[in-house]
Amino acid sequence: MITDDKVVERLQQNPLAYDKDGEMHYDIISAFIKSIRGSDPDGALYWLARMVEGGKILLLLRAVLSFLLPKISVLLIRMHCCLQTQLSMP
Repeated sequence: MITDDKVVERLQQNPLAYDKDGEMHYDIISAFIKSIRGSDPDGALYWLARMVEGGKILLLLRAVLSFLLPKISVLLIRMHCCLQTQLSMP
């Protein structure tokens, strides 16, 4: 049941505070990656700011790497195929 006391308590909490130990921690990472994949620069900057504000720079780097690594792998495979094609040509 929603009471006046519960409403006042929730209004006094900072909704933007970074939840370092809870589920919101993973939700913010997920939202950041989804914003990048969805080409939403405003959303990406918002979630980036939330992670920076929470002091999660290493987590931010990990999120960016998890986004970039599959793309880099595909690029390396394509480069390898192109080089092999070039080298096998007389």
